Amino acid sequence: MQVSICEEHTASEGCTNEQCDSLHICPYYIYDLCEVPKCEAGHDIHTDHNHFILNKQFLGRNYNLPDVKKLLEPGKFVPDVCEEYNLRSGCDRRHECLKMHLDVLKECPVETEDVRYLRKLFKLDTVVPDVCEDYNLR
Repeated sequence: MQVSICEEHTASEGCTNEQCDSLHICPYYIYDLCEVPKCEAGHDIHTDHNHFILNKQFLGRNYNLPDVKKLLEPGKFVPDVCEEYNLRSGCDRRHECLKMHLDVLKECPVETEDVRYLRKLFKLDTVVPDVCEDYNLR
């Protein structure tokens, strides 16, 4: 069985679905990419909500982050592109922003955190422009 990360949880309103069966956690944290010390999306896989979801998968056994990573649907989480980043003024939230900072007006950048995230997420050795095209990031 697989689990997913709740997309609504990281939205400004948060998840309002009381029956939500997805994890409420920072997706960047799951992939070791979140650098926000007090991340609002959360870095705790052992919250009551997450424990309820994961307890079904692990049948009451102890679990840790590597165990949870194995359950995640591969390639399921690809964050939205930050529109503010593409404006002249750029994104004010920098490391707190949960959207991808990719310049969609130029060629796919090579050394941004978001491209490293894509490379790690999809286990790519290098980033080629096709990756950006495939995900409409160009």
